Amino acid sequence: MGSEENTPQIPSRKKSSLSFSGYIGDDDLEFSILTFFGVFDSISNVPIKTLGSLNRHVRKKRDEFRENKVRPLQRKVDKELEKLKGRIADKVDKLQKKWVDGNVVRARDKVAFVLGVGNVFFSALLMGMIPQNFHVWYSVQILYFMPLRYITYHRKGMHYFIADLCYWVNMMLLVYLWILPSSKFLLVSTYFLSFGPLSWAIIAWKNSLVFHSMDKVTSLFIHIFPPTVLHTIIHIVPAGYTYKRFPALGKLEHIDIFPAFIATSIAYFVWQILYYIFIQVRRREKISAGRPTSFTWLLKSYSKTWIGKLVLKLPEPTRPFAFMAIQYIYTLITMAPCPWWYSHKKSSTIFLISLFAWSVWNGASYYVDVFGRRFQKELEDLRREVSTYENPNTPYLSKVDDIVISGDSFLNTCSNALKTEFQLNEFVNSDVNDNNEINYLRKR
Repeated sequence: MGSEENTPQIPSRKKSSLSFSGYIGDDDLEFSILTFFGVFDSISNVPIKTLGSLNRHVRKKRDEFRENKVRPLQRKVDKELEKLKGRIADKVDKLQKKWVDGNVVRARDKVAFVLGVGNVFFSALLMGMIPQNFHVWYSVQILYFMPLRYITYHRKGMHYFIADLCYWVNMMLLVYLWILPSSKFLLVSTYFLSFGPLSWAIIAWKNSLVFHSMDKVTSLFIHIFPPTVLHTIIHIVPAGYTYKRFPALGKLEHIDIFPAFIATSIAYFVWQILYYIFIQVRRREKISAGRPTSFTWLLKSYSKTWIGKLVLKLPEPTRPFAFMAIQYIYTLITMAPCPWWYSHKKSSTIFLISLFAWSVWNGASYYVDVFGRRFQKELEDLRREVSTYENPNTPYLSKVDDIVISGDSFLNTCSNALKTEFQLNEFVNSDVNDNNEINYLRKR
């Protein structure tokens, strides 16, 4: 018994781990617990207030961001989209207009093609069936082509070309056909100029049979119809009608070359003198200002050839006279075979067929080269216009893309802000829940 009383008492370990009764008293324990929870409660109130203020601040900034960034950006996007719609609508209207204009041009080309082919067919048919009226057909057409040529060239500032030799020869032919059909001088000079420089100009000037170009059709008509009319009158029309209608033909069974050269040279120099006075002299200032003539055109076109270089080496005042001399030599050379063609029908026919075939070849080259390249260019332009709608680097499309990209960045920013706000709310809510648990424990 005595030993048990003298043995020291050891605190029991079966009590709660929060129990300090073995070391301090119950009153001290209760005071310590209350003090601990009070201090913790005071500390926990600080982040709750701070987080609440931060939450309100984030929401305020979010609203300000929406007001200052989102709405102006939205208005800007809407404005750019409206502009884009307007530009696209304008492009569509232009394409539609071009398509309509293209339809009109194609319809006009079809009509011109039909009339051109019909003219060739009707001329050949008339030459074979009613050759005595072929000169009438020529006269009717020239009353249409000549005014059209003058109006067209005058609009382009090229009306000085109408004073060239080819128009002079056509006027000579009309005078012979309807005013002086009995003039041997007019018949010989017109025939030599028609089968000479006028016919060879189809090769020199590269006349082409292009039905879609009224300018080219007119040029070919002016150069090929005079020799064709004379060929028809001399070799195809019955002699009885020819000698009665054109008495000069009955007096010329054949043509002597030297008298013919003299007669033709007289007619040529009459034209050359008139041309020099009314074009080279009286229109000198306008020509110097840039208005084209056949001389300036030929000098520019053949400037790289030996004959062009030869003329360019001469003093400028003498160049027109050099051009006149060269043109006259060309005229004499091209007139040399004319007596043979006047007396031989087959040779004259082959010559005319060769000229027409040459013009057809030039026309075929024009269709393949010029029209082909033009169609390819128009197709590339149309493809380029269409590709602008698909190209992201188009200026007005790139602006909208930039706005969309900035809008995406803004949405990402808003999303991150909302996530942050959500996390803060969760943190605040979790802190409030912890505080509630602490209060619950305090109550217990």
